[in-house]
Amino acid sequence: MFIKIKYLPVFFFLSLFSVLEGVSQNDIIHVNILNESSAKIRTHQFDSAVYLAQLALSISEKINFIPGKIDAFNNIGMANFYKNDFDKALPFVKQAIELAKTLGDKKRMAASYYYLGLIDRYISNYSESINNYYAALQIYEALHSDAEIGDCYSDLGNVYSAQTNYSKAIDFFLKALPIVEKSNEGKKSALYSNLGLGYTYLKKFDLAMEYFLKSLKIRQSLHKSKAIADVYTNIGVCLLGEGKYKDALEYHFKAAKIYEDEKNEYALTIAYSNLGDTYVKLGELKEGESYLNKALQLSKKNNDLEGLQYVYSSLSEVYALNKNYEQAYLYNKKYMGLKDSLSNQQNQNQINDIQTKYETDKRDKEIKLLGKDKQLQEITIEKQNTQKIAFIIGIIFLLGISFFIYRGYRLKKNDNIIITMQKVEVENKNHIIEEKQKEILASIRYAKRIQTALITNEKYIEKNLSRLQNKNNKT
Repeated sequence: MFIKIKYLPVFFFLSLFSVLEGVSQNDIIHVNILNESSAKIRTHQFDSAVYLAQLALSISEKINFIPGKIDAFNNIGMANFYKNDFDKALPFVKQAIELAKTLGDKKRMAASYYYLGLIDRYISNYSESINNYYAALQIYEALHSDAEIGDCYSDLGNVYSAQTNYSKAIDFFLKALPIVEKSNEGKKSALYSNLGLGYTYLKKFDLAMEYFLKSLKIRQSLHKSKAIADVYTNIGVCLLGEGKYKDALEYHFKAAKIYEDEKNEYALTIAYSNLGDTYVKLGELKEGESYLNKALQLSKKNNDLEGLQYVYSSLSEVYALNKNYEQAYLYNKKYMGLKDSLSNQQNQNQINDIQTKYETDKRDKEIKLLGKDKQLQEITIEKQNTQKIAFIIGIIFLLGISFFIYRGYRLKKNDNIIITMQKVEVENKNHIIEEKQKEILASIRYAKRIQTALITNEKYIEKNLSRLQNKNNKT
């Protein structure tokens, strides 16, 4: 494989980074994309969300990518939660918490505690729900994560509301309000709706309706049918409290129609219960009993203990009005038994202890968390510095190689110039020698011609002298 010179630094950095991290960056990117996609659809496309998260989990396990495993566990857990399969949801979120603890990942740990609090609330395990929400809240406060702090306040309000402690619920909702109002429209509308519900139970109906209408306006603009149905339900409850039974019936039917279309059995249980109660208030006991029995069947099917508690109470009232005291007593007994199991004095004391502990230990825990966070930051900075140093060393190494290559090239070029000059000089010398040789040969030939000429004259003179001498002798 050949790499262009200009890409060498990037190639070297990526290779070095992969070695330092010990995993393939492509695999990590793949895992993150799968988890992000799963998180986006887990509220409505449950099975698809689980499938994507399982793929992310499989890859994460192969490359031992712990953050990917944590996110995958949370996605699988929450997809099952939104599917109302709470028993399946719990173990996955608990696994996510344990992994986040081993990694020391505060943000993921807090998110997992928050999800666990949400699941516990829906299965009516209120003490554990509050405990988990406070655990998440402590971490988010230490991290100064305002949006998540607002979510924790809102959900703590929901838990207290579920326990009919509406004053305390509103306190938490109002704590969340200035934070959530800076957030997205969906969260804002949910909080408005919760505030409306709290004021409804405190019989402050005008204030409640004001918040409900704010919530409804936002949800209609977002075109989210389930969210719109939830506000319809709450408006119906408010109207029922005001004694406007026919108006309440209209809103409960609107909500039930949407829940039926979406096959949301948990929400449909609430709608049927509300329809049953409203018909009872109108004096139509048979119709009311019919809807309450529908709610009873769904509650049993989905193991919805909170729904069962509510339906038992309402059916007890219906049978009492019908003068069927035996059935009224039976359902009242079921209601009281379930109520005691869900919110007995010991449970309430545990909740109070949790809150007291939270308030008194808050500062100490913040200091510890900040200390740990500082340590984690130092480790992260040290790791980043190591990577930077490795990168700089790599660049220096590449520059060194480049320098030596360039230096060699320059030296070779200079040598070639010198050799060429020497060659030219030699050629010039050879030419001069050759010319000298030619001149010498020419001189030799010239001398020879002179010599030859001289030799010829001497013979001529000698001949003539010889002739003259002979001539003289004869005379």
